[in-house]
Amino acid sequence: MAEIQTKDRNSRRRNIAPRVDLTPMVDLGFLLITFFMLTTTLSKGKRLVINMPYQPQPVESPTKFIDTSTLTIIPVSKHRVAYYHGAFTNDVAIEVIPIHQLRGIITQKQSNLKRLPDSYSNNARKIQVLIKPDSSSQYQDLVNTLDEMLINNVTIYAIVDLADAEVQAINRVM
Repeated sequence: MAEIQTKDRNSRRRNIAPRVDLTPMVDLGFLLITFFMLTTTLSKGKRLVINMPYQPQPVESPTKFIDTSTLTIIPVSKHRVAYYHGAFTNDVAIEVIPIHQLRGIITQKQSNLKRLPDSYSNNARKIQVLIKPDSSSQYQDLVNTLDEMLINNVTIYAIVDLADAEVQAINRVM
């Protein structure tokens, strides 16, 4: 506590500055620091949740996609993606590019769809992307591909399994 010296009746007056004892303030500081350290929650990790549909038996009629507006993207090893346009056949041209060039492919496909004749429907003018990750791809490549869907305003996309014929075609290209 603060101690103030006062003059005695018999002695002359002395002006001495008051002395403040800061020990209780230091104790209070450590108590507050300890309290806030114990009650603070650290930031929680953020993760991407992908809810895949549950399919107990094979689907009789799978979802139909328009061949002219479909782009299939297959993330493969070494941060690359294989892609092809339309429906898969054995003679389809599969190309492999680095993943950072994927945005150019998507924008090129979107601009090609905008130039379709008037005889095509509005649904045929919207790009539809099938993402089929390969077993050799990394999780980061799938996340980067999903980010490209958001960046390019692709509203119709799906993550599906890779067919055996597609795996064989990719192995021939790689």
